[in-house]
Formats: sequence, structure tokens, C-alpha cells
Amino acid sequence: MVRPSTWKGHLRFAAERVEWEKEEDKKKIIQRLFGSESGEEKSLKGRIYFFPTFFEEEAKRDVITPLKRDTRTPVSGPISIEIMKSKAEGEFYLLYIPYPKEKDLREEEVKEDLKFLAEALKLMFYTYGFSAKKTSGFGVIEKLKEDNIEVHPGDKKDVFSILYTRVNNNVNHSV
Repeated sequence: MVRPSTWKGHLRFAAERVEWEKEEDKKKIIQRLFGSESGEEKSLKGRIYFFPTFFEEEAKRDVITPLKRDTRTPVSGPISIEIMKSKAEGEFYLLYIPYPKEKDLREEEVKEDLKFLAEALKLMFYTYGFSAKKTSGFGVIEKLKEDNIEVHPGDKKDVFSILYTRVNNNVNHSV
């Protein structure tokens, strides 16, 4: 299972790496989508909500031990992780709710959010992955099919076409 908080963390990681025209605009979009970071003065709820992903196959268990880069000694005790086989399938659900639904909400802002979100999803799925071993190339996907992507309302689906118009040849198939 992939928890909603895990999805949010991996997508936020990818969102920070999206190339955007103005860095200031990018920060505003990230705050609108993900909400305020803890400790910020003005608390703001994010516009995207995540749901857990379950896999049909049973996950294998593995253990990793984080090491200090300079001494190569353990930083902390071992961490138990779940590993899914290559080609395992699960369903990813994300809900975008633009708010506040008053005079402050602009259609242009929604379009900007969705375009940015599509870019961040592309980076998460095809480049950075969504696993504890993502720096080793695990957790990336090969290809999404257009039939498998649902966007409501349907007139917004073209924004997400970048997710199903490419194949990822950098997938690490080892288990």
C-alpha cells in the first residue's frame, strides 16, 4: 500500500523540481496545491487530496540501513520497507478542489494549477519515482495509457496528456 501522505511527499518533492517561468509563481502554486508548510505563520489548506493505493499482489519485505556519506556507518537502525515486483499495478487517485469558491478564485489560476500539477506528476511518475529506493531508479513507471486516466470534468483532460504520450525507458526492472 502507498499511503496518502507518501504520495503527497513524493509529489511535493517532484513539484519542487518543476521548471517554471518565475520561481515566485512556482512557490505560490506549490503552496496553493499542497498547503502551507508546518511552522508558517499563515496556515493554508492545500487544494489536492490523496488516497491510498493498494496493489493486488502481496508486497515483499526488505530492510534498508541509511548510512552516513562520509563514514559509511549507520545513521540509525534498519528501516523495514515493502517492495512490489516490477510491473505491479495499483490505482492512483488524486482530488483537486479549487477554493476558496468566492470572488478570489480565478479560472486562470485553476488552469495554472492543473498545468503545474501535470508537470509534477510527470516528474514523479517518470523521473523521480515514488519509493524509498527512488534514488536507485525504483518506483518509476513505464507508461500510462490514456484509457486509464480519468479527469473530471473531461474538458480538463488535455492538460494531463503529457502523462500518456511518452514511454519511460529508464525503468529499473530488478527486484
